Amino acid sequence: MTDLELTLACAQASEVWKMAHEWYPTMTLDSTFSGAEIRGDRVYLIPNNPMRQDPKNYSPLTNDAQAMALVTRFRLSVGYSRGWGCEADDERGIILSGAFHFDSLNRAIVECVARLPAGSIKGCK
Repeated sequence: MTDLELTLACAQASEVWKMAHEWYPTMTLDSTFSGAEIRGDRVYLIPNNPMRQDPKNYSPLTNDAQAMALVTRFRLSVGYSRGWGCEADDERGIILSGAFHFDSLNRAIVECVARLPAGSIKGCK
């Protein structure tokens, strides 16, 4: 998967547009986001009312706060042993997804979330 595809998969898996007001506190609550899409070389959160709110860039590969929101949303386990590792498991402790990256914690998180099987987020917040 390309970086854009990974980022879009994370946005879709976590329904990140429902949490967007945490990242953009100046946004009013009645101007929520309805989805995410690729535009050019970036993923954007698309507002319900484009007349009141501009699309917002979504990039957990480079934005630490957005990556940590994925850790919280999916209750991921993160660790370091010669590189960054990330795992997602269900309520029984069965591993659903995992990723390892030598240099980037954010990339390990994004790849782990992007690899989650559809419908596996029942236990998430």
